[in-house]
Amino acid sequence: MKTGSKLVGGAAWIYGAQLSTVVIQFLYAAVTTRMVDESGFGAYTVALSAGALATLLATGGVGQSIGRMLTLERSVVSALWIFGLVLGILSATLLWLVAPMWSTIWASPSSIAPTRLIAVGAVVAPGIGIAAALLRRQGRFRFLSLTTLACNVAGMAIGSWVVYSNRSAASLVVSVVVSQWLVCVITMFANRPFVLAHPRFRDALSEMGFSGKLTLVRLYTYFNINLGPWSVSAFLGPALLGQWNRADVVSTIPMQQAQTIITQVLYPEFRHDRHSSQRSRKMWPDLFAFVAWIAAVLSVSIVFVVPQLMFFLFGAGWDVAEGFVPYLAFAAGFTMIAAIISAAVESLGHFRWIWGAQLVHTICVIPGVWLGVIMESVIPILAAAIIVAVSKILWYLVLLSRAGVIDAKYVKYHAVRLLAGASFLWLTVASFEKVISVWLDGGVWAGWLLAAMSVTALFVVAITWRSWEPVAIAKRYGLMA
Repeated sequence: MKTGSKLVGGAAWIYGAQLSTVVIQFLYAAVTTRMVDESGFGAYTVALSAGALATLLATGGVGQSIGRMLTLERSVVSALWIFGLVLGILSATLLWLVAPMWSTIWASPSSIAPTRLIAVGAVVAPGIGIAAALLRRQGRFRFLSLTTLACNVAGMAIGSWVVYSNRSAASLVVSVVVSQWLVCVITMFANRPFVLAHPRFRDALSEMGFSGKLTLVRLYTYFNINLGPWSVSAFLGPALLGQWNRADVVSTIPMQQAQTIITQVLYPEFRHDRHSSQRSRKMWPDLFAFVAWIAAVLSVSIVFVVPQLMFFLFGAGWDVAEGFVPYLAFAAGFTMIAAIISAAVESLGHFRWIWGAQLVHTICVIPGVWLGVIMESVIPILAAAIIVAVSKILWYLVLLSRAGVIDAKYVKYHAVRLLAGASFLWLTVASFEKVISVWLDGGVWAGWLLAAMSVTALFVVAITWRSWEPVAIAKRYGLMA
């Protein structure tokens, strides 16, 4: 991978900004969770789902269209920008009008106000997508990362003050809207040569066509993803959905941040294999495995660490959310792998495969939703999310292998090593957790055992880390020195 150093440099800046954002989001969540009750967060979640739909319609896949373009033409980008702006205005207007109906569908009357407020952010969603894609294509990762971080911090600062003053579901949305507008204004100004260029819509028609296909697929994806949360809100109550939202903040959201980083950095690289599979047969399985190792480490860490921090972060009253964390962490881990494989398939334009994956999603999630409603429990719905992600991974890998895009033997090789490594990681972390628990309960011997285990672990890591599979892959493609 000739662009390996550039990719890892870009990933480092994006990761640093995202990591800083996650830390600040934890602080923001710790503050706001003590000011708004679970029903308020349930209404907030309903509003976010509406905002996600409006953003999906508004962006129309224009950011991905720019990411897969072999050459950047200002006239084409300008046409896509105007196209996105029109979509943003239409989507925001529609969301504002249907907010009452949306609250009825989700059985959450208090979600009308936050839904209408979040429509304000949908207007600038296309601008953010286009500007961010342009900055990544130009290699301006540092500027994009620092701008996003600064705007998120400003949004959360203003949002915290508004939540403190109003303590309502609508006030929780302010942070999101402020951040979106700030990011859009700054990044679009930085890309003004593209934005102000004379548009040539005829030349942009092919990219608009790709954008339209991608939007249809993502609408179906949106339906699949929100079927579970909707069933919880409609049949089990918005308060339980609020518990799910708080568990998401400390499990799914950090994983999604990592997923976003990886996808943004690797997506442009996949475009080089649109017309030939010579390079992809070995490289793609390696990259998929690299992502899988990251997902495994993050998932296991969240499962064992986060539940211990729930009371410290959110205070009393969120015990139910604590029980959701392990399921969400595993679902997010497998989803990260499925997402990067889906991005690769998307770059090839194989939309039939993507539609098939979404059909698999629907088939897997409906029984989980049905069981959840019958049992009046969220657990079957969360378990279904894990099954969905695993099924989509298998679906894509089989199709890619049959088409000759990837070599099945490399997939099997990585799968065996990943399974063994993840199992060893799980047992190691579980052992540490058990010893720490005994030590905290007053077991002096456990303290000595913990010290010995820590020294041994550090020694083993120091002498073996260069031979680890993810490190070997990173070195192979220039992702690290």
